[in-house]
Amino acid sequence: MTPKDYYENIVKTNISVYMDCERKISNLSPSGDSEEMNRVKKLLMAGAYNAAVSLNHVSDYVFEEYYETEKIAERDIFSFRKYLGKTVSEDIVLLNEIANAFKHHRLRGGKKVEIIFTRPVRGSDNIKIGKSEWGELPWGEFKFGGEEQVSIHLESGKKRGLYRILKNVESAWDGIFSKGIY
Repeated sequence: MTPKDYYENIVKTNISVYMDCERKISNLSPSGDSEEMNRVKKLLMAGAYNAAVSLNHVSDYVFEEYYETEKIAERDIFSFRKYLGKTVSEDIVLLNEIANAFKHHRLRGGKKVEIIFTRPVRGSDNIKIGKSEWGELPWGEFKFGGEEQVSIHLESGKKRGLYRILKNVESAWDGIFSKGIY
């Protein structure tokens, strides 16, 4: 499977499933069936995990396919993601941290990672389903009416909507693949 095939067939499907779950939770009444709400929250978090981890791995697929060619100057995946974060979308680097938090529960990078950058999230406790009040999330990253959604609670004290982070990274990869760079 090529990186583009992986992206089109696996990643886009996972993002679509996650978005369906976000819509489902928005359509549930908070005073409705609590059992159904709990079921949808589980589906939402599973969808968030699959979308975040698979989208994050697009950079791994591209790196592994092309790292020994002239298309990639960086010699390790960390440097490649950092390059993409600087040149394409900062959210590629943030998504990597989110995916790792999902997978590993607590992030411990040792002194080498801490010297290079401060982690925006420290673990899976930074990823939550909940309501956000006006002004808690950047414009365009919140649902109106205080509906529940997956949000990322950054170590800086700010919050980001996972939906927007995924869409930013998806848009970045759509642009890269449409230009035929990889």
